[in-house]
Amino acid sequence: MSDPVSGTTVQEEVCTVIEQSGLTLNKAQHDQLYKAIMQLITNQIPVALLKKNNLSDLIDKALARANLELKSAAIRDVTASNLDTTPGRLMQVGDFGIGGTTISIPNGSDVHAYFIGKPMGKYRAGSEVTGAAYQGQSWHEFDWMNYGANYGFLIEYTTDGRSAKHVLVNGAWIGVYEFLTSAGGSFNSTFKFGRVETLPQEQNPTVLFSRTGPDGTIVSGVELNWYANKVIIGIARNGSDGVQGLSITMNGNNLVSIDPSGNVWAVGNISSHSGVNAMSDVRSERNISSAGIIRAGAGLFDTPVFGFISLIIHSQ
Repeated sequence: MSDPVSGTTVQEEVCTVIEQSGLTLNKAQHDQLYKAIMQLITNQIPVALLKKNNLSDLIDKALARANLELKSAAIRDVTASNLDTTPGRLMQVGDFGIGGTTISIPNGSDVHAYFIGKPMGKYRAGSEVTGAAYQGQSWHEFDWMNYGANYGFLIEYTTDGRSAKHVLVNGAWIGVYEFLTSAGGSFNSTFKFGRVETLPQEQNPTVLFSRTGPDGTIVSGVELNWYANKVIIGIARNGSDGVQGLSITMNGNNLVSIDPSGNVWAVGNISSHSGVNAMSDVRSERNISSAGIIRAGAGLFDTPVFGFISLIIHSQ
């Protein structure tokens, strides 16, 4: 048995749809519900996005991107090549040799001519390029940092561990400067250090040094080491800019001094297997001995009371 209440309710719902679409109810038309639904859909199209338009029908695209939390990169083009410097484009991995393979320099290129006008980045070359600091190397890597087209620094690295800096100033390459590395190299330049020390093969480093101190201090010289023993040879200071002479010390004890006039002072014996020659006095606080002739331009002095002067003595 049909429910008159339910039937009436359905009729009212249908009539409401037809009337909301703007149509007038007409018992003679049996497609009014269909037309009403199509009209309602049509009425909503102006505020709906159509798939076929691919979001081109968005009214406020910037607001839509903001709602999706997309930043300005969303509307940028990517670079067209690994050397593309077009303003506003997005770098890709590997552009300018960063994050990927370094940029290859064509065989036969002159390095200095090649980099004029090139964007900064990381480059590589084989042995066929010219103008490199180290010709004949099977591989070179280059870091190029420039300011405009006329100024820049080009750092060169080689397979044997050496490196150098090429300098571009006002459009001209003004020089190539090698870096000091463990690989060594040939340097026609002056280097200034407070202290230079060799790598010891045992406990025997050799040191070149410069220092300051009171009168008598060896202020410039060489230090020789063998385990706990230390010999220092150098210039002994006298006053602000004078010298006492050349001094030799061992383990902190001054053994020999030669003053600016050439006089020799020694703590121990003066001995020779051939001969002793002097233009002036020969003096010793201990013994003077020689297997040969002892010659002195002036006097011959031996301090110990029981000291002896042996062999043939010629005083001239």
